[in-house]
Amino acid sequence: MISDNLLLSNEVINELNEVIKNFENNSSNKIFSSKDWSQMITWTGKKVLFIGEEGTGKTECVYTISSELQKETYFVNNSLFNINKLIKNINNNHNDKIIVFDEIENILIKHNKVQKRKVKKFKKILNSLNKNIILIVTTNVPKTFDNEFMSMFDYTINFDNYSIDFLLEAADLIVRNENEIMCNKKLLDKVLTLFFPFPTPIQLKKLLLNAISLSDKNKPHDYLFMFSIITSFILS
Repeated sequence: MISDNLLLSNEVINELNEVIKNFENNSSNKIFSSKDWSQMITWTGKKVLFIGEEGTGKTECVYTISSELQKETYFVNNSLFNINKLIKNINNNHNDKIIVFDEIENILIKHNKVQKRKVKKFKKILNSLNKNIILIVTTNVPKTFDNEFMSMFDYTINFDNYSIDFLLEAADLIVRNENEIMCNKKLLDKVLTLFFPFPTPIQLKKLLLNAISLSDKNKPHDYLFMFSIITSFILS
């Protein structure tokens, strides 16, 4: 099961665990529809889309799902030049693996425009894969794609589904895990709130750990000063 160690909101963790359960059981389960969270649907497909900003944990979750299902991952390169050869290669040589198109925009978007010809090729891939193949596609720019593209997938998980309260709790946990640092949650919350919605959860962890490593351990709150400097520099 997906744990909260990945810095994901409870909503995303629950969705991921439902998807894994479907993959493990290879049967239909009742889960929330990604298009209307108020309704329940029966989902049997194995084509999943991860959407969210860079640094929200999409690719990291691919590896976690791979570990949970004890399956290898096969990352498709950024070329759809010989599509028939690609389909044959996946179906014949990687049938029991998780097929991943990471950051699909690098394949389907050129000069900030979706290439319809490439989307058509990509749709052919989806329709030609063996039914038992698990496919995961990630994108940092979901708004660039239209509803027709989104409808190609059986399920969509939004990794941007986190709040300021979630980030504050995550930050508190990260800092408390560093034994040399004294955590003043009230002060930590105040500093982080200044920069919200930046950073994303993964960025937050990296920034805090970098700030802690660069801080003066003799000054209890120096890491917050370093965090502010690093974050301000990135945003400038």
